[in-house]
Amino acid sequence: MKTTQQHLEFTAPREDNARLANLCGPLDENLRQIEQALDVTLQRRGDRISIRGRGAKVALTALENFYNSAREPLSVDDIQLALVEARHPVRVRGNGANDADMRFRHDPDHPLTNRRTPATKISKNSVPSCTRAAPICAAARRCNASI
Repeated sequence: MKTTQQHLEFTAPREDNARLANLCGPLDENLRQIEQALDVTLQRRGDRISIRGRGAKVALTALENFYNSAREPLSVDDIQLALVEARHPVRVRGNGANDADMRFRHDPDHPLTNRRTPATKISKNSVPSCTRAAPICAAARRCNASI
């Protein structure tokens, strides 16, 4: 099955060049990150960005979201996090919970949740450990050595 490449275009308002500069980043570095992450080709000419590739729809949505949040310069971390989220959107279930909520929710019936051994089941042959916090420096070790 052959997938067709899409050609879309993002046009920024002409009156807000600062926001467009924040979107593109220094030397169009933010656009290069979007290209690499979403496997598209971006070509900027003035206030228009041409998008080509299989991920053009995702890239267009990402560009619109970045533009809306580009009142301040965008950091590399902001770009990369948003691109990961764009490639792997969180699905919402019928009960209002999304997959991310389900992954991190504590489930007492889950077989991996109750793997910890309670303190009462420690055998008589186990080595006792110190209950105090570990000393930070050599001077603190000397002070605690006499205790």
